[in-house]
Amino acid sequence: MNIILRLSIFLILWTIGATDNVLHAQRRPKKSDGAGISREDAIEQKKKQRAAKVAEYEIKKKHLQEIQSKSTQKRMKKSLKRAQKLSKGTNIPLHKRIFRRRKVA
Repeated sequence: MNIILRLSIFLILWTIGATDNVLHAQRRPKKSDGAGISREDAIEQKKKQRAAKVAEYEIKKKHLQEIQSKSTQKRMKKSLKRAQKLSKGTNIPLHKRIFRRRKVA
């Protein structure tokens, strides 16, 4: 009886000690208040980052278009328009769904 009591106490204390470390690991670090930068500066910085991303995107897009053939560009444009049409929630007409070309695997 005495051994069972000691083992149960040991087991309880051991689980408390083990879970305590896990709980500390899951706490989020405190966020800094950002006292070193003003709101206007932060907005300006985000605008600059956004402009840089857009410029980089345009450069990559232009490069990809240059390396594609004319027929590939046309096919990509067609599939982009189809994707935009489907994303609006409008359906493709029935005759186009039935008679469109299927990819052969």
